[in-house]
Amino acid sequence: MPDGHFTERPKIAALQCVTISRYQPFFPRTTPVDEGNIGVIKCNEIFALSYALGILEISFVPDTEEKIDFWLRLLDVITAAKAQTLEAYTVDRSMGINRPLDDYGNLITEIHSDDKPIINALISIFELMSAKGDTLLNRPRQ
Repeated sequence: MPDGHFTERPKIAALQCVTISRYQPFFPRTTPVDEGNIGVIKCNEIFALSYALGILEISFVPDTEEKIDFWLRLLDVITAAKAQTLEAYTVDRSMGINRPLDDYGNLITEIHSDDKPIINALISIFELMSAKGDTLLNRPRQ
């Protein structure tokens, strides 16, 4: 990514969101899971989105049908992120190889081409969400 890219909040939020979603810090306590329970099946995506929104210093509450629809679609976008860029780190960790994180700087010189569409989509969404702030999906009452 070009110099200075990392300083923009929507870009940081998108990259953090993809990383959290890829490494899935949460797992269900019991299986099989209730596939109708969004909080269970998308818990990592919800956490990733919440973390990203914290970076952006905005809040989002899916409290209307339109907001719930937007939220579910955004969670699907996050789910689609595969993070090929992080594959060297992922493979090393799965094999028990513990390299310093600085070693991966040389391996990851740019975003993998498979990751660019999702990351760019998230950046755009987060830029729009930041611009809209508290008025996101709020319609004036008639």
